[in-house]
Amino acid sequence: MRDHERDAIEARALELGLIALIVQSEGFSPLAFGDIARPVVIHSMRKSILSALYGEAIGRGAIDPRRTLAELAIDDDPKLTEAEKSATVFDLLAARSGVYLPAPGHEPTPGRPARGSHAPGTFWNYNNWDFNVLGNIYERLTMKNVFIAFDHILAKPLGMQDWDLFRDSFLDYKIDPIGGNLRYPNHRMALSARDLLKFGQLYLERGKWNGAEILNSQWIDQSTRAISRTNQTGATSAHGLLWWIAADDNGVVPAGTFTAFGFGGNYLTIIPVCETVVVSLVDTRSPSFKAVSGEAYNELLRIIVGALARTLPERAPGVE
Repeated sequence: MRDHERDAIEARALELGLIALIVQSEGFSPLAFGDIARPVVIHSMRKSILSALYGEAIGRGAIDPRRTLAELAIDDDPKLTEAEKSATVFDLLAARSGVYLPAPGHEPTPGRPARGSHAPGTFWNYNNWDFNVLGNIYERLTMKNVFIAFDHILAKPLGMQDWDLFRDSFLDYKIDPIGGNLRYPNHRMALSARDLLKFGQLYLERGKWNGAEILNSQWIDQSTRAISRTNQTGATSAHGLLWWIAADDNGVVPAGTFTAFGFGGNYLTIIPVCETVVVSLVDTRSPSFKAVSGEAYNELLRIIVGALARTLPERAPGVE
């Protein structure tokens, strides 16, 4: 990556209002912009971290993804139907539970299916009910709190520098228009760009860190493979198991790219064909916060991948 290309990327990051941007690619010195040591609330990026925890638990037999909500005694208010209770843990991981409970006090979200309109496993819908219930199931079956599990299984082995278990983790019980309710909390976390980079590098290295296997490579392959198409474009045009996937015809990044995405414009993107990890963060609690749209992030990725491809074009086939 040439100096003028680095300058252009940093200028774009400044224009977007990012608090931190890291681009780490094999064969290049890392590009690091902003306050990379500052933990910020990562919002729904937490779901990709939960995917990693599930992969570790499934790998050692603590969780069977074929188990149903009925078998696990998962219910809610209003009560789940027998059809809804037939949804499996895998269905929830794939955001295909078919459970669409009403959100009291909120208007129906455009595009959110009506209750009972789709059988479990048949339809993708980005549904916080699925994701929050997964947190509850994980804790009951592993007998370990999600945050403590993250600390023990990922943060400490990866040598995360800025994460503090007690400061940077908190439960949020709330009703939201995309499925969250008061029964199952949102496991919110704050992480810095340089700590998220380590999580992304773990996935780029297919689950290995300093020669030790932390995550099974088969789980990484399975969870970052496109299962459903979304209504988005580019880096988030498909969805796997709690990861956003770039569909083959996305026009932004090479096929095989996958992303953790959080509200407001928080992104962690792994581009295996370029041997590259990109971390892009905003601070939604800052008075100067401005959201980064999906289109703006796609354009930033185009610039980054284009710079890499021009230097080593064989690393990014099919990307102009």
